[in-house]
Amino acid sequence: MGSREQVLGLEEQRLEAMLEADGDTLKSLMADGSLYIHSAGGVDTREVFIDKVRTGALDYKSIENSVDDVCEIDDVSLIVGVLDIAVHRAGVPAEIHIRYLTVWQMGENPQMLSFQATSMAKA
Repeated sequence: MGSREQVLGLEEQRLEAMLEADGDTLKSLMADGSLYIHSAGGVDTREVFIDKVRTGALDYKSIENSVDDVCEIDDVSLIVGVLDIAVHRAGVPAEIHIRYLTVWQMGENPQMLSFQATSMAKA
């Protein structure tokens, strides 16, 4: 079972890789078959999401992460929080305020299984 600090470190690496368009790091952090569910409802496979980040179709400018909770169940860690993201989607700037759930499979080679976002009104 992974520790809270370990999974939060992995989550930080994932977000940093998104900012840096580092597809290799994203590939190592995301499991085969993992899903990335966007706040607008679109679902990307690992390969599609990484390709969007690498090519700049999703160009992350800033990501602020506020973690609400980490729950550990056997070798699975769940992170719940709020992200404030500045991104260019196909060149169009957007400010996104979302609540998210990230599911991590911990163990010898921890990897993200799923990310799901829900749009929130900005207060």
